[in-house]
Amino acid sequence: MPVLLQNPIRRLSQEDFHGLDYRVMDIVFKMHNELGRHLDEKIYERELAYRLSAAGIQAQMQVPLGLYFEDYKTTLFVDLLVEGSTIYELKAGSALAPAHRAQALSYLFLTDTRHGKLVNLGTPRVEHEFVSTSLSFDDRRQFEIVDRKWIASGNAGRLREFIIALARDWGVFLECSIYRNAVVHCFGGEQKVHLPVELFYEGRSLGAQEMDLIDADSLFAITAFKEDLGGIRAHFVRTLHLARLRCLHWINFNKRSLEFESLIDT
Repeated sequence: MPVLLQNPIRRLSQEDFHGLDYRVMDIVFKMHNELGRHLDEKIYERELAYRLSAAGIQAQMQVPLGLYFEDYKTTLFVDLLVEGSTIYELKAGSALAPAHRAQALSYLFLTDTRHGKLVNLGTPRVEHEFVSTSLSFDDRRQFEIVDRKWIASGNAGRLREFIIALARDWGVFLECSIYRNAVVHCFGGEQKVHLPVELFYEGRSLGAQEMDLIDADSLFAITAFKEDLGGIRAHFVRTLHLARLRCLHWINFNKRSLEFESLIDT
């Protein structure tokens, strides 16, 4: 598996996970009652790690996950690893969001573990959700390739082959930004890919917005949409029209389908 871990993460049974989580959350609730809801995430993280350790529960902060592919390497960080087995992601916002769930699931996938927890301490009462998966690393490398009018001109052909190789190595179902960052590295880095594009509507400038360009006249987007693909496609075409560019190459991770489609402003 293309992930470097300092120490293997132990898998817990569901029963053992819930037993550990009961102890952890008892400490979380007491901490929230005493400290309130308005602190930074890092403050909560350090204090929770301290209180867990004081209670005889092993807690490691900011555990690195080294992820690599060919000459690309990046490091992701798990907020808390408890008892060498369970991932806890802490937030301090107004509410938990789909992006938080996607991030936590990605950490489970990359460590090939089954159970984790999202905890938001920025609300009047602690918001918390179980995050779990039954998918193994080998399961996530099983997918079909769906081509929908893919235009393989310029760098688009190379982009398609890179994404397929990446998915075969890392598996599908990861957070989209993880794949996107690898693509950006492959094509020269942020300064060459993530660039300001002037937008126009009815002949007047709306200003510039930074977008991901695969060629001088083509954008790319990596998503994980499963519904309303027609509506999403229509909005992408509107963006393409405003940007006055030729093409948008759309890669969509749709469950076990890896979909490729080139959109043209007509």
